Amino acid sequence: MSNQTSTLFDDVLRLVPNTGVQFVDCALDFERATSINSEFQEVPLEQSGRSDVVLVSVKDMRQVHGIAHQNVAGRSHFINGSDALKAFAGLWIPLPYFRFTGQSEARGIDFDRGPSNWVRCFISADAAFPETKSAAAQCILAFDTCVDPLSRLDIPDYDAPCADDAIFQSRFAFASGADEVGWFLSEAWLVDWVTKAVAARRTGDGSRITSGGDEDLAAFAHYLVLLEVLSAAARLPQACFADTLDRRIAEPVHDVDLILDIGVETTAALLQPRCIAMSGTPTAAPEHVRIRDLTNPTDVYERPFPSRIEFAEYPFGGWAATRLSSRTTAFNWPVAARVGFEARNLAQRTSAAEGVTGTGTVTSYLGTDGPALSPWRYSARHDHTADIGDLVALPWAAANGRVATQMKIDDANVGATARSQFSRNALIGFYAAEIVLHALSHINDPRRHNKFGLGPGLCRLRTIKLVQESAQDAVERALLVTEVSNGIDGLWRDMGWQREDLRGITMKPNVVAVVGGALSAQVVVLKEEFEDRFGGDADAFLNARSTAPVTGEASKSITIATVNISEQWIDVAIVDYEKGTGGTLAPRNRTLERLQSDGVRLIRTLATDQIVPAIERALGRTGMRQTQDYFSDSFGRDSALFRSDQPHFRTRLTHKVLLPAARGIIRLLEDGADGFWHDTFEVPLRSLIAVDGGDIGPFVQYFSRLATAQDGAPFDIGDVVVPLHRQAIMDAIEGTSAGSLLRLARVLNRREPSIIYAFGSHAELARRDNLLARRLLVRADQLHFARARPYASIVKMFDGDSDVATLHGLTLAVATDVDLTLHLDTVSSDQLTVGILNGARTTGRIGVVVESDVTSADGMTDTEIRSASRSVVASIAEASNA
Repeated sequence: MSNQTSTLFDDVLRLVPNTGVQFVDCALDFERATSINSEFQEVPLEQSGRSDVVLVSVKDMRQVHGIAHQNVAGRSHFINGSDALKAFAGLWIPLPYFRFTGQSEARGIDFDRGPSNWVRCFISADAAFPETKSAAAQCILAFDTCVDPLSRLDIPDYDAPCADDAIFQSRFAFASGADEVGWFLSEAWLVDWVTKAVAARRTGDGSRITSGGDEDLAAFAHYLVLLEVLSAAARLPQACFADTLDRRIAEPVHDVDLILDIGVETTAALLQPRCIAMSGTPTAAPEHVRIRDLTNPTDVYERPFPSRIEFAEYPFGGWAATRLSSRTTAFNWPVAARVGFEARNLAQRTSAAEGVTGTGTVTSYLGTDGPALSPWRYSARHDHTADIGDLVALPWAAANGRVATQMKIDDANVGATARSQFSRNALIGFYAAEIVLHALSHINDPRRHNKFGLGPGLCRLRTIKLVQESAQDAVERALLVTEVSNGIDGLWRDMGWQREDLRGITMKPNVVAVVGGALSAQVVVLKEEFEDRFGGDADAFLNARSTAPVTGEASKSITIATVNISEQWIDVAIVDYEKGTGGTLAPRNRTLERLQSDGVRLIRTLATDQIVPAIERALGRTGMRQTQDYFSDSFGRDSALFRSDQPHFRTRLTHKVLLPAARGIIRLLEDGADGFWHDTFEVPLRSLIAVDGGDIGPFVQYFSRLATAQDGAPFDIGDVVVPLHRQAIMDAIEGTSAGSLLRLARVLNRREPSIIYAFGSHAELARRDNLLARRLLVRADQLHFARARPYASIVKMFDGDSDVATLHGLTLAVATDVDLTLHLDTVSSDQLTVGILNGARTTGRIGVVVESDVTSADGMTDTEIRSASRSVVASIAEASNA
């Protein structure tokens, strides 16, 4: 047993049965790891008339493994900790985490023979080649919390924890001694896994890790040393299960809501304990969902992330090997779609293609229910090929993405159960299901439990709240609820969480739509204006901000407008407030508008006018022939360049080079990059693409070959210098945005708001050169721009950790510091009502109560919703396909 875990029950990880995969991050002391040295000898062994070769540890001359059945000369394997890390770094590998059965002075610690297939370990890639010997690498443990409903006495193969383990609070610990894991090393599925993993690895100079002698035995020598490294250099926790299976024990359960704001460009996902929301006193902040990059598990994100989805194969490795065990569904992760930053990275693979392996506009096609033109596919795992990967396989989904009538679990990841032409509608269900899996993986993390200020008990996901813009049509909201519900239905069905023997901890969450967006931003404005700048004095607030004619009397009304300007939409909320009794502000009228933005057209204009000519000029300077118009009409008619032998080349070039570079121009403008507002600002294409998170790497080799084939000089497309002309960019912004900004100005001018608060990804563009201001009938001090959107309209990012967002009921709230608390209440009402209670002078506390109506899909069938949505959201699909 590990020296680091020898003190029983000091560090015990509490797992919740049937909640998916739970992760634990552990530090790995590299200096201690590399101090380990072991020697193993291959020894011939004659038994039962058969000649075998076994692996013997020279340290104690104990046989530790024997799987070869051939005559070979005995060889020695000298392996240190660094060798073992190089063999397995960057891979998922099974770990022996067995049930503790007893302890004595004579025999030490005893383990059961299992569970054998429920814990895996990932060693960070930098562990193979650390910068210094004192470096610390990461070791990620993954625990499969699926519990066999049978008793230990009734299961022949103890490959997963069972019901007894939860009911009797069994303890599990990492085992590393040869006598503890000998039987485990002979498991056929583990032999297949370890030998194939090591055989595929290469050292830094390209040579194989194992060579000479029996390579299978050499692979297990490395594996044994890895176990020794983890025992000495990582503090691995012991584990036990909470008892959610014995109905005689009623452990408290805390309901937690998942708030999702899936924007066109960015998604915010927050977990909010319901007990805090219902108490009216938000004592703790809601927490961002922790999204772990399953391709690079050491990367974890707890912030808003790109609204991108990309299909990816089974993430935990060894799928074929684990099917050799009696547990074919170990580490079930039924959603084949990665999201956010991981999806963005996967989209940079050479074989990835927009609309084929994923999309960066997951919400833009809401209302597109027909099958995709071609099946969805995985991108290839390696960058040396441009060939698209295999068909996406979702065992619970029919061809159109709906939950299949009959589910075939055993077919998962072996081949698609249906032609995967999932509709664009269905993608958002897959997207939400992936986020839910990540939320469940840490919803019962003790650190998060403590941050929420919860008492003893377990957390369960109760409601998924989809935040939507206030001006969206009710049918569109219902459609979103339907598609997300479909994804959650498929997830729960494939995970087996609908079994009758499971208690309410895995109860499927409800999905509802809540009003957010520009209307919710009114709360942020009221907080900033009324509370921060005027100390809660309603008269001072109204007199200073109202634009009513001066009559000598205190102003009694004010109009506030909030505008969210994104790449595709402009959402507007305008509310009139009057001073009421008791120092309150009461709304009287509201206007909600959704206008189509010209951001997409602007991005394509910048790509065509700024990026394409720079590349063509650079190609021409190499001496290539016929470079003129190589990119002519890059988004339309064919050209010599696009008659490439690489599949989907035009799509890749457009979405990985041209559009990211154009968005990079917008980001530089928003960031106010040094020198950007000189007459000409030059930036390498590689850097411009990187600003928007892109990577030009996959195209460098292609364009280099293209130049060479036409007798041109050596060419690196990443080094192309793009000259950005200030006036040309401003002309493009004004030329493409004039129509949408004029429409916005007309909406605002009709109501003559006292305050206009503009935010969103393209708000900065509207501010430049007063593009919006000069079209409005307001003073300069009435128009305020925020560079960043109040994400999700759920979380308003302030400077301090105590400035956080909370949720109450079905709408949102913003909590400030310990002295002032701003919270929202929800009651049934058709009208938005905002009341500001002027109690700061006596209680140090201000309450803002917002009442709003809530739209859900109740009472509408899927067919009715999809049918009604076609006419309502036709413009969305049209804009997205433009």
